[in-house]
Amino acid sequence: MSVPADHTAAPLLRVENVVVEYSRKGLPPMRALAGVGLEIAPAEVVGIVGESGCGKSTLARAVTGLAPVRSGAVAFDGTPVGAMGRRRRAATLLPLQMVFQDPNASLNPRRTISAQIQEVVTARERARGTGRGRRDPETAREAVEALRRVGLPDGAADKYPHELSGGQRQRAAIARALASRPKMIVADEPVSALDASAQAAVANLLRDLSREEGIALAFISHDLAVVGALADRVVVMYLGRVVETGTVDRIFNAPRHPYTRALLAAVPVPDGTGSRPRALTGEVPDPGSPPPGCRFHPRCPLSVDRCRTDEPVLLGVPGTTGEAEVACWVAQAQVPEAV
Repeated sequence: MSVPADHTAAPLLRVENVVVEYSRKGLPPMRALAGVGLEIAPAEVVGIVGESGCGKSTLARAVTGLAPVRSGAVAFDGTPVGAMGRRRRAATLLPLQMVFQDPNASLNPRRTISAQIQEVVTARERARGTGRGRRDPETAREAVEALRRVGLPDGAADKYPHELSGGQRQRAAIARALASRPKMIVADEPVSALDASAQAAVANLLRDLSREEGIALAFISHDLAVVGALADRVVVMYLGRVVETGTVDRIFNAPRHPYTRALLAAVPVPDGTGSRPRALTGEVPDPGSPPPGCRFHPRCPLSVDRCRTDEPVLLGVPGTTGEAEVACWVAQAQVPEAV
């Protein structure tokens, strides 16, 4: 049974004007996020896309507390999300989980898959005050059941990460996240390190888990084709800012921002015409020294004088009843070329 996203409920995740900076020796600080706002509803699947260096992964780390926020705020289910330290994380944040790009780095090579999942179950039960520990038979049974939910055989429980294939390791990482009984999973490029067949299998698994169990999913990827097949809504980022948001249908069929259009034009289309995708020209500027005005204007074929001096803000697209927002002076002015 599919659980639809509840857009009438309070946002499960709320990100308000978040800024993340990294210091660089002898250079200006690199502002990886420059005032990002985002809301995700319960059970909603949101694809976050953009070129490498646009801030997608930093956003993932900020919303899960793995990257310190210089200013702004992140809240999950009403609980503020602060930078993680040595203290145990608040029990109310345990249902916010993350799946990393490389399962080789996120799984402990010295512990069995079962032991790593049981550790999550134990943390969950400790937060609930049940007293169940890792030696409890029910905890071990839950680990096996979590692996079954992601399509792995019972025998995978006693294996070490190096004994599994890349796709199986990522499934095990997802199983570990599921053991917390999450309300939301942040998946940071979860399929990019896998081969093509494993990519499709893991992406479909995440989609099915979200739909069937009502888990909100922030799916971060540079692959728009994958995002188009999974997401309810798309957030497009460029150089630390959100430049366009909208439903999948609107973003793919009626994009407003020139950057979004360029990203879509670079996606291969098997239409039999032999035409090649158009690569986006120019280089991403240094985040520590972004251009004035619209950050995309040095690469934009539609830029006007105002684009070079004034930074656009994200505003609703007229006639979309809240389905779309764009940060582009040309699109907001409804210049014919941008419609």
